[in-house]
Amino acid sequence: MKETFDVVIAGGAIVGSAVAYFLAQCPDFKGRVLVVERDMSFRNCATTRSLASIRHQFSTPENVQMSMFGTSFLREAAQRLAVDGEGPDVAFNEAGYLFLASAQGQAALGRNHQVQRAQGAQVQLLDPAQLGARFPWLNHDDLAAGSLGLAGEGWLDAHALMHGLRRKAVALGAQVRRAEVVDVVVCSGRVQAVVLSDGRQVNCGWLVNAAGTGGTALAAKAGLA
Repeated sequence: MKETFDVVIAGGAIVGSAVAYFLAQCPDFKGRVLVVERDMSFRNCATTRSLASIRHQFSTPENVQMSMFGTSFLREAAQRLAVDGEGPDVAFNEAGYLFLASAQGQAALGRNHQVQRAQGAQVQLLDPAQLGARFPWLNHDDLAAGSLGLAGEGWLDAHALMHGLRRKAVALGAQVRRAEVVDVVVCSGRVQAVVLSDGRQVNCGWLVNAAGTGGTALAAKAGLA
């Protein structure tokens, strides 16, 4: 008898683990989740190799909102992802991004600043004199303005966050299996099942492509460009 999961997630690094966690913790979701990961050491995945930073300074409201949610999650990660009273230390260091503009880019910087402020981002516009005073090592002779994140931006330990998400997802009922999705069964335009590298076929209601740099090849198996 073939196994059946409501959601199969191909790739268990930061994206796959986050999807598993958010499904498993959702009170309205009662389905079964399987995460398939080919390398449990995560030695070469994009998550481990990432510089792992977060910023609020984007040009669209949606990006700003998503990133601000990310900041609130990181601040609470130790509590949200705790298992048996132990949560991950994601080493979130809040030190803002600094965007610089010449006269040619000053208007765009100003427009983006208005978008960010409208969403509640804590950012500040600085003129050349203010830039020089705050960053004395910076040559600001050809600068017209700068935008500095005052809170919520910075860098983190993505590897620790990934393991925290995966550990919590498993504690909430998600399953993790060491394997690789080597083929996708499609019927009438919908994914019906996946074939794993161990030869087993797993039926699924949804397939999440979180395969990182292997995502293009996996999508092609489902007939998607």
